[in-house]
Amino acid sequence: MLADPRIPSRLDHLAGRGPSPVPALRCAAQQLEAAGATVVALPSSTTHAYYDDIAACVGVPLLHLPTVILKAVAARGWRTVGLMATTPTVRLYHRWAGDYAVRLQCPDPGTQDDLMTLVNQVKLGAGLERAGSGLETLRMRPWSRDVDGVILGCTELPVVYPRKARSRSLVDATDELARAALRACGRTPREAAGA
Repeated sequence: MLADPRIPSRLDHLAGRGPSPVPALRCAAQQLEAAGATVVALPSSTTHAYYDDIAACVGVPLLHLPTVILKAVAARGWRTVGLMATTPTVRLYHRWAGDYAVRLQCPDPGTQDDLMTLVNQVKLGAGLERAGSGLETLRMRPWSRDVDGVILGCTELPVVYPRKARSRSLVDATDELARAALRACGRTPREAAGA
């Protein structure tokens, strides 16, 4: 595992406000490969905006989180799915949703703005319990009516979403990526839990 807070903000760069994170992301992926990683997984959904740049610099598979999640959703038989994620991540999911016969339903602009504020609060570590209840409130707004389920599509969201409010109609992107990484390494979640 590699976590480097010096990597420039992907959100800032994608909004045209900061330096490119690509050199640092490529370096991190190469460090993981040099350390013996046989698969690389990026838990940040937004970072997948740079997927091609990162995948091109390593010789091991790089899991693609949006397609991992869309496959999981399609396997559940869901066809209309709510997506809670940063604005750049929403764009990424739309790019591949049609490949899995999934129609994404995203928050209205006001709710999306509120969601981005909440994500930034979580990144700052501010009011995490309040952020969790706020996230549940955002999910319950009218935008998510008539969906088969909702994807918690950014790393920050599953961390704060209240456990007591979880249901089978939620997909945790972080959990799905972990399962995919285990499968890519020839393990099952059950085997890993017993290790």
